[in-house]
Amino acid sequence: MNKQLSTIHSVNVRILIATLMSLLFLSVGASASGNPSPVIGDISPSQILVGNAEWTVLVSGSNFIDGCVARINGNDRLTTFLNGDEIEVYLPGSDIQTVGTLNITVTNPDGVTSNNQDVMVVNSLQSVTAITPSTTLAGNAGFDLAVSGAGFTPTCIVYLNGSRRSTRFVNEHQLIASVSNGDLAVGGLLGVTVADVATSGGRSNSVDLVVNNPVPLLSIISGTTMARSYYLLSVKGSNFNQSTVVRVNGIDQITLFQNSTLLNIDVRDIDVISKPLRISTSNPVPGGGESEVRTYSMAIPIQLEGITPSLQVAGSQGFTMELSGSNFTETSTVQFDDQPRSTVYVNSGKLLASISANDVQRVGQHAISVHMQALDGWKSNSLPFLVTKPKIINPSKFPAPSSARLPDMFSLNQNYPNPFNPTTTIQFDLPNPSIVTVKIYNALGREVATLVDHETMDKGRPEVEFNAANLASGIYFYKIVAQQLNNDDHRTLVEQFSSVKKMMLIK
Repeated sequence: MNKQLSTIHSVNVRILIATLMSLLFLSVGASASGNPSPVIGDISPSQILVGNAEWTVLVSGSNFIDGCVARINGNDRLTTFLNGDEIEVYLPGSDIQTVGTLNITVTNPDGVTSNNQDVMVVNSLQSVTAITPSTTLAGNAGFDLAVSGAGFTPTCIVYLNGSRRSTRFVNEHQLIASVSNGDLAVGGLLGVTVADVATSGGRSNSVDLVVNNPVPLLSIISGTTMARSYYLLSVKGSNFNQSTVVRVNGIDQITLFQNSTLLNIDVRDIDVISKPLRISTSNPVPGGGESEVRTYSMAIPIQLEGITPSLQVAGSQGFTMELSGSNFTETSTVQFDDQPRSTVYVNSGKLLASISANDVQRVGQHAISVHMQALDGWKSNSLPFLVTKPKIINPSKFPAPSSARLPDMFSLNQNYPNPFNPTTTIQFDLPNPSIVTVKIYNALGREVATLVDHETMDKGRPEVEFNAANLASGIYFYKIVAQQLNNDDHRTLVEQFSSVKKMMLIK
């Protein structure tokens, strides 16, 4: 009996030892069939350019068996066995039509599968890691830009904000690109990318070359009367560029860039033409800043100070307008949109003019001025006379704010997003019912769009969308003129608000 138990115990021990040996053998890479598990060590290439019609990769490793099959993201692919350490895997075009990751495994005929290894399908085989220099100053002379990265070839081209630049190949890790004077004319961010034109691949990642604006310097201000109707203000200094704006009493004006030392603004639209003006110049970020503020006074022979009424509803009958100002004479003639109207001289500070029913048919802003024959034809400043729609409106395109955030002062907010392509939103604050006009101007001061045209709007914080799909990249200005209505009759203008801001369109 004891002998029989000893035999059973011996058999169990042998079975236990065999089982442990089998598990140990499998843990170090052996399959149930006794063959070691396949192992993927490397794949060449590890990156494939998206959009190729087909591709073959070399998979290196160990323990491959003739008849093994490679799988891409779980799908069998045509596999060519070379030896126990190498196989070739064919990738059809459908595998490499989109950017992403291809997961590769290899399964031997005995059913044992290898580890995972990834191949990247990329938009570009090039990458940019650094540029030298990485910053410069607007207005500097052009220079050679050293672009460092990987995957560069003799057919690679460097791009600045999407435009090709003359490129010299140094080695697979460095290119030299020519940055021109024109690239540095205005401050901003220049995206540096690389593409291999021989492969028709996409562009690499982008690294920004920061072009900082200098702080402008203001030296001389002078004014010239133009056509006896407005002032052309010349601002001289240094460090000006096409992004520089002139500020009058803290408000950005539509600025005409002449050269790096001269800027001009047209001051006919400034409501404080007869008062001392606080003038400065400003360059935007990156870098940039504002110059010192200087005071300038313009000598105006006559001044038109007010008109009553200043507002009529379209379709109204003719009426008599009263004009107040200074230095009027018996030869003074009131002009409606530069056309003379029958005028009665009362005294040097008061005139009466006949405005006909035809004058108040067209909705919009009209210019009222005084032509001074006694002053050699000099014309006064103009004041706006508004012909409005019959009632206050709040169009659905201008969202009505909640009462919790009603504004208490006029304001023109910065557009968002900025820079933009191709649409952006412009928001403004109206503390009272007002007649509103919003227009867009290019860098030359030419009007390119009207977003709001003399709309009679209620108080609130409306916003309007600007679509620049048909305009070229560059700097643009948006201007609001909001003329506050008397809360009692909605027919008299109480106050006028005007503001200009700058925005940048980048396509």
